[in-house]
Amino acid sequence: MAYSERLDNQWDLNFDRMYIDIGAKDEADAKTLVKIGDVCTYATEPVVSGNVFIAPALDDRLGCFIMAEALKQIKNPAFDMYFVFTAQEEVGLRGAKTAAYAVDPDYGLAFDVTISADTPKSRKFPSVMFGGAAIKLKDSSLLCHPKMIAHMEKCAQDAGVKYQFEILEAGGTDSGAIHVNKGGVPSGVLSVATRYIHSANEMCALEDVEESIKLTVRILETAIV
Repeated sequence: MAYSERLDNQWDLNFDRMYIDIGAKDEADAKTLVKIGDVCTYATEPVVSGNVFIAPALDDRLGCFIMAEALKQIKNPAFDMYFVFTAQEEVGLRGAKTAAYAVDPDYGLAFDVTISADTPKSRKFPSVMFGGAAIKLKDSSLLCHPKMIAHMEKCAQDAGVKYQFEILEAGGTDSGAIHVNKGGVPSGVLSVATRYIHSANEMCALEDVEESIKLTVRILETAIV
């Protein structure tokens, strides 16, 4: 039986059927431990297992890491650069909207994770772990600008960076907001193929992260023609 069939027919997951057990003996005891509005998170620790990295919230701490590491390595930028670490991407690209309006960039580049289609019964996507840096072609929030795609691919080829293309049928990134800012901004996305996205144990290949950093440096040190 497929996962979706189990979900529809047996589990019927909704908020009325889920709870978090905090060890309280009754409602009064629970109210001494938590109150309405408290938040929680998974108590998981990052793990390096061979050539993979496993941790919660790689979506999108990986993007932040790639940007921070690239900043350390860029020597001769071809652009005036604005590195923005946005908030609330998952709930409406809110940080990207305000940041893009304030910066008013000539080009936009978002960093994110994407689905890795290399597990049993996974959906059919071109991106996989160990496939290299993923250059996005489209998702449900944008069609990446041809000039950005061509620039990113040429930079990867010139720098000897292992790369792949990404197509995502659902979901989006901050470029979904950036590219419609004001009069429009040619935008692209650099992604890392990641397994188990939005779980407590997301997984990526360390070499894909390294290739993404290398490609980011080359992109930002090369003028767009």
